[in-house]
Amino acid sequence: MRNRLSFLILWFGAFVNWMGYGFVYPIFSVSLFQANPVFAGASSDFLRGELLGILIAASPVGQFFTSPFMGTLSDHKGRKVVLYRTYMIMCIGYLLSGYGLYLNSITLTVFGRLVTGFGAGNLGVINSAVTDISTPKEKTKNYALIAMASGIGFTVGPFLGGKLLAWGFTFPFIVAAALAGLAAFCFRFAFHETLKYPREKKPFTLKKQFNELLNIGGESKLSAFLCAFFLFCLGWAFYWEFIPVTWIKKYALDASAIGDFYAYGSLFYVLSSGLLIRPIIKRFKPEPTLVASWGALALCLVPLFYTSVLGYWILIPLQQFCVALVFPLGTTVVSNAVSDHEQGKALGTFQSLQALAFAVTPFLGGSLLSLHNRMPVVVGSIAMLLSCSILFIALKKKKA
Repeated sequence: MRNRLSFLILWFGAFVNWMGYGFVYPIFSVSLFQANPVFAGASSDFLRGELLGILIAASPVGQFFTSPFMGTLSDHKGRKVVLYRTYMIMCIGYLLSGYGLYLNSITLTVFGRLVTGFGAGNLGVINSAVTDISTPKEKTKNYALIAMASGIGFTVGPFLGGKLLAWGFTFPFIVAAALAGLAAFCFRFAFHETLKYPREKKPFTLKKQFNELLNIGGESKLSAFLCAFFLFCLGWAFYWEFIPVTWIKKYALDASAIGDFYAYGSLFYVLSSGLLIRPIIKRFKPEPTLVASWGALALCLVPLFYTSVLGYWILIPLQQFCVALVFPLGTTVVSNAVSDHEQGKALGTFQSLQALAFAVTPFLGGSLLSLHNRMPVVVGSIAMLLSCSILFIALKKKKA
């Protein structure tokens, strides 16, 4: 009974994280590219693209630096205290961002997003707690359920972000802060500690964790996989974060329509994570399945360079099915490669690697979007093919 309640709270925590991550997409895109923008009113599309990249990148930058620290700290101090405090940090970050938009201050808004990212570095801790309460056979299924929560959050987030703009740019951040505060309350008063083994006596130092952060992917058995996964995240992030610019510039979609598109895609992600991918993850090994999903995703992206809006309605469900396979399988590969005593550190580092990809891509936005407004599709498809090729070659060498 305790494990069920703890899993439900972890599920809710993942929902809150991705709801807050996704709801800014329509908000920041509209704040910069609408007829009367909130920021950079007389600037070129290039500068607006760069500012959009900074606003989106600030949160994953924070995650990149804190995810390994949070994961390792949870191996020492327990999952509960780390999760409770990180959601309080997220709550503060949302309020700072909302206040920055209220003041039309891009500096304060970016700082608020950075603080939110510091708290959102707890995703590795959530997966570590799921590992604590899962049997080996349940592990991938439970990761998929957490991915389902993330998908629901991303469904609700952009949809609410687009709709709540009717009450101003600040109101969505107040809603997000309230949900983060509720998550903190649940972890503080209802969550049961999941860390089962004796906590390590070695002191936790920032210098040690920073050195480990610099050695991401240093283990030879995971280096090729982490390289391929980083490329996947790089391509997917660029596509899914900047595709609103394509929709605005090419098809003249407004914030509400963009929110509907994100909700539509995320709905299929939820359905896939919770139901459709289960027969596949039970039957096939993680690595070959990742190769197949990345290749299929590339095939779903290429036609979008020539299509009308209708093409997105047809191909987005297929994209989301492929993506729904990636994250639980990737988490399983990393979790299976380390001991129970290192789950927090390993999964936190894995989350940091993903955050790095999501932090890098926004800074490419201004220069690449100025070349062509369908660059999100081009970059995404190329990255999928490269990641697929790297992992395929690595598996061939391993088999030989």
